[in-house]
Formats: sequence, structure tokens, C-alpha cells
Amino acid sequence: SRLQSLPILLIIFLLRGGFANSTSPLDRSILMDFTPSTQRGRWNAVESFTSITWSGSAFFGGILSDSHDYRFTFLITAAVYALGCVAYVPLLGLVPRREASAATCDAR
Repeated sequence: SRLQSLPILLIIFLLRGGFANSTSPLDRSILMDFTPSTQRGRWNAVESFTSITWSGSAFFGGILSDSHDYRFTFLITAAVYALGCVAYVPLLGLVPRREASAATCDAR
């Protein structure tokens, strides 16, 4: 395969990187704003564990790229991102719009 248009490729690469890396700050903000302070340590540990799994994905990506070509590896990556979006986006609707809403829920 040959590169057809470098500017388009760069735009797609930057958009993909921005969207792929945007969930971590969102998750951290939601965790800190809406989790009771007594449970933050537990949930920070869970979030740290999910961050570590990224390293494991690089290992499996290497195995896939050794046994198949890079196109197959990127196809699998796209499928994982799509499944992640399908699971993640509806969950954002469960997050209260304001901290006051979360405080009201905690008081009950």
C-alpha cells in the first residue's frame, strides 16, 4: 500500500490520538468529582489497573503483527475501539451533570 495524501493521514492520526487519549482525563475527573472521599483510594487502584492493561495490549499487538500483517492488527484495534465506544458512551449518561446532583445522591 502506498501513502496517497500526507495531510489527510496526519489529520486522521491527530484526531484518532485525541479521541483515544481523551477518556483518561474524563475518567479521572468523574472519579474525583463524584466518588465519596472514603472510596477514592479503592477506585483509583481500579483505574490504575486499567491503565496498566495498555502495556499488555502492546504485547498482544506484537504477537498479532508477527503472525499476520499490520492491516490485520489495525483492524483488530479498530474493532476494540468501536466496542469500547459502544460500551463507554452510554455510561456517560449516568454521570450527574453537576456536583450538587452527586452530593444530593450521596446524602440519601
